[in-house]
Amino acid sequence: MEALTSFIVLLIISVFVSAVLHYGLKYYVNPGHWSFASKIVVGYFGALWGDDIFGRWIEPVRIEDVYVIPAIVGSIALLILAVDVGKMVTRK
Repeated sequence: MEALTSFIVLLIISVFVSAVLHYGLKYYVNPGHWSFASKIVVGYFGALWGDDIFGRWIEPVRIEDVYVIPAIVGSIALLILAVDVGKMVTRK
């Protein structure tokens, strides 16, 4: 049950961060729902690796094994990296 809770928390973080970047800030390579869906996948991995890369801090803001702040930072970082690489590749 712990793994399912962690998965759902990471997925919620990824959807939230992806929505803010894609629809709120209009930060994407291509507009559309498929671009948003791909951001959710990339953002999930960023959130998953967030505590490994940025550390485990702010203990009270933790749900199961997910440290929320590093997961958000990791999701944002990997999404920005992916969009920037996508923009470089598609630039003519």
